[in-house]
Amino acid sequence: MLKKGLVLLTAMVLLMGLTAPGLAQSLPQKVVIGTQTLADPEGIAKEEQWLSEAMGTEVDIVHFDAGRDVNTAMAAGSIDFGILGSVPAALAVANGVACKVIYIQSVLGEVESLAVRESLNVTDAAGLKGLTIATPFSSTSHYSLLKYLECMGVAPAEVDVVDMKASETVAAFIRGDIDGAFIWDPQVTELVHNGAVILTSAKEVAKLGYATMDVEIVSAKFAQAYPELVAAYVRCMDRAVALYNADPAAAGAALSANIGLTAEECLRQVASSTWLTVQEQLSEVWFGGAALTDNLYETAMFLYDQGNLAAEPSRDAFAAAVDAQYLAAAQQP
Repeated sequence: MLKKGLVLLTAMVLLMGLTAPGLAQSLPQKVVIGTQTLADPEGIAKEEQWLSEAMGTEVDIVHFDAGRDVNTAMAAGSIDFGILGSVPAALAVANGVACKVIYIQSVLGEVESLAVRESLNVTDAAGLKGLTIATPFSSTSHYSLLKYLECMGVAPAEVDVVDMKASETVAAFIRGDIDGAFIWDPQVTELVHNGAVILTSAKEVAKLGYATMDVEIVSAKFAQAYPELVAAYVRCMDRAVALYNADPAAAGAALSANIGLTAEECLRQVASSTWLTVQEQLSEVWFGGAALTDNLYETAMFLYDQGNLAAEPSRDAFAAAVDAQYLAAAQQP
């Protein structure tokens, strides 16, 4: 309750600063948003061109294939906002990338799944031993795969886990280079269409205690200079969630135009994950308490134990990076 009160107070101060005479800040010439091809709220906002309208300045959209590429761009200062999974977000914070975690695009479910060649008759994790399974390293899918193997008592060394871009998995599967992949849509659906079956998903791994999500990060420097634009971004995302809740057909049409899949397939992907309103994100389950901070920190500790981080992560760094003030500000008119 104390944290929630502090968040609301901070948001009120932020808004007072935005509206007080003489304190309005000049806008940047353009805002650069790093994105991926995902059926997330941002896809609707991009297609409907809400972002440039809400921010009052030019918005450039830069596409990336994976969260690690978003991290590289954020660390280099070449983007202001970026969408990525909770695992690469945890890596960013742990590695000292100056960013804030400001929004949850979606809580992942069946939209990320482990698809294995049907002819292999794999029915459990033990059946993966000796097989070649692809996944983009340092991604939410990679994390879910390793946690699934761990929980099922299979050592990662017993499976040939290979690093592969999402865009390369389907062709590799068709060629026979891999036996399956833990990956996200649209690749999961394409793998199934080419002879794979689903063994498990991020939804099932979440039930084991290891939830993953897509989140939005923003440059800490940008957030400090233009807090009103960060709140405007969040407001656009909440508008997209509201559209989906009120008119799924319209949301599906916008996503279809943006990511190039049918509206039906886009809506299937959305239904296999969870979109949260700003109010829901401010609850104790996410930004309102320590839950999101703990999730990202524990993810980073797992990565450290796996040898993917050189130094042990600091929980204080995660507490500072997870910032609810922009969600609270977005609720104000």
